[in-house]
Amino acid sequence: RLQISLGVLKELTEFPVEQVFELKEEMRLGSRLRNHLTVRQQNFDEKHLYPGTTSVTIEMDEDYGFWAEMGRESSAYTDEKKIILKRVLRILNEKMNIREEDIELYDIATPLTVERYTGNWRGAVRGWELNTRNVDRSIPSRVPGLPNLILASQWLIPGGGLDRALMTGRSAAALICHEEKLDFIEREEDSPPDDTAKD
Repeated sequence: RLQISLGVLKELTEFPVEQVFELKEEMRLGSRLRNHLTVRQQNFDEKHLYPGTTSVTIEMDEDYGFWAEMGRESSAYTDEKKIILKRVLRILNEKMNIREEDIELYDIATPLTVERYTGNWRGAVRGWELNTRNVDRSIPSRVPGLPNLILASQWLIPGGGLDRALMTGRSAAALICHEEKLDFIEREEDSPPDDTAKD
């Protein structure tokens, strides 16, 4: 993934939280030609931002190999990020009237950034990519030789993400309760609706 994060000195309340801008012509951003840009803005949480400001993020799929090659030479890597920022700001100026002087701070995270800070393989942000070869596979939550270890992670189920991490965490908790002969108690709001209820 490539993530461009901007601190904008505008509220942008006239725009929805997420919008997709179709580009007039394809534009290279990072390793790929893009025909649209998905922009998310968060100005709805007073604890998250200063009054009169907005956080804007743009994420897009990216090729690790492209960035690994760029990363071999520090100046090429930095120059590519500057090119991306310039092109994104041109789009945001046209679509949302966000000018360069409206940007208080910015960060561009590439797959190499994620790899450096998290150690995730090839800068992956959401676990294993879901595809036709692994759609029905998962990684066991038990590790041979470590009987008291139960894994819970987005990396256990293809597709990854927070929902997968929560699902495997819940399963691990239920398994521990079962093995310790404890009741695994679901809160009422976690239970599926009772379809047998009568009017």
